Amino acid sequence: MEDVPLGLRVFQSLCIGLFVLTFVVVYIRFIFRSRTNELKERKQAWERWESSAQDLGLQHTPHKTFWGTTLPGALVGARDGFHVSITKRKRGQTRIKGSNVYTTIETRLPSRLNGVHMRITPFSMLYKAARHFGLTMKPALQTGEKHFDNTFRLKTKTPKDLLKHLNPQVRQQLLRVSTNDDALEVTEEGVRQEWNMPWRRNWPKDTTTETLDQLINAQVELLKRLQQANNAHITSQTDGN
Repeated sequence: MEDVPLGLRVFQSLCIGLFVLTFVVVYIRFIFRSRTNELKERKQAWERWESSAQDLGLQHTPHKTFWGTTLPGALVGARDGFHVSITKRKRGQTRIKGSNVYTTIETRLPSRLNGVHMRITPFSMLYKAARHFGLTMKPALQTGEKHFDNTFRLKTKTPKDLLKHLNPQVRQQLLRVSTNDDALEVTEEGVRQEWNMPWRRNWPKDTTTETLDQLINAQVELLKRLQQANNAHITSQTDGN
């Protein structure tokens, strides 16, 4: 085998070195640009969270990561005596990063309702489709209002007491709070609603504080009506005794 001329070997080494150097420079620029954009987006998100907190009358509580990085955390506060929080919540697992994280709005009662246990959630679209074709059984507990019974699943250890709480005013407000693409849960402790928009770093740029304010007010009104129904239920039990 013939030896490669010295000049050719030098040229090959220079080409390889230049290629490696170019790759390293491009990679460093890519990392630097990505990090710069990330910090910029994080700053903008922080400003939006602070602005939203002020508009909604809530307090922004930042979240610190394991590495000490401070990120937008949650909006917390009170509305008409009810505790309100807006956070991010993971639901299930997906291969797409961040696609399983949703905006959660939660309003809690000052104290849980007395004498009643409940868990009210909307039926899934799959269940509604199966029920339309007669593939599922009729729910055991119903209020007698067709639209409401076709919308919500009722779970309880106190069925008679729950039905007394679900008066027309409460049922009407529950239908207002719920939408087809929201995950809603109502218990004797409060209301939790996973908003239909997946979490994004630039939230709430994609929405308005007016929308969030309306959702909070709707939840508060629902809890007020549940409180009134609970008070009436307790009074009727006391009078009965």
